[in-house]
Amino acid sequence: MRIALDASEDGGVYIIYTSKHIRKDLIENIEHLDNVHPIHTWCLTRERPLITMHATIGEGACSDTLFTAINLRLVGEFGVNHTTVQIVREVCTH
Repeated sequence: MRIALDASEDGGVYIIYTSKHIRKDLIENIEHLDNVHPIHTWCLTRERPLITMHATIGEGACSDTLFTAINLRLVGEFGVNHTTVQIVREVCTH
């Protein structure tokens, strides 16, 4: 899925990010973030992109810290300030 997250001031050229790109960026740049899935992206308007996702965090990671880190990264790197992030911990099987 693709979403236009930024546009030139003249309204002509969009910078396009894919869900795959967003996932890769978050996992590479946020410590203790193991996975994000599924990422749903859409725009209400050009100025209002939205993202929802589940974020799987590692054992011993602080969910509040990761929640904040994910949201700060989405705002800073992608300009998305309207998110729904559900934190998920993998179930230990032993």
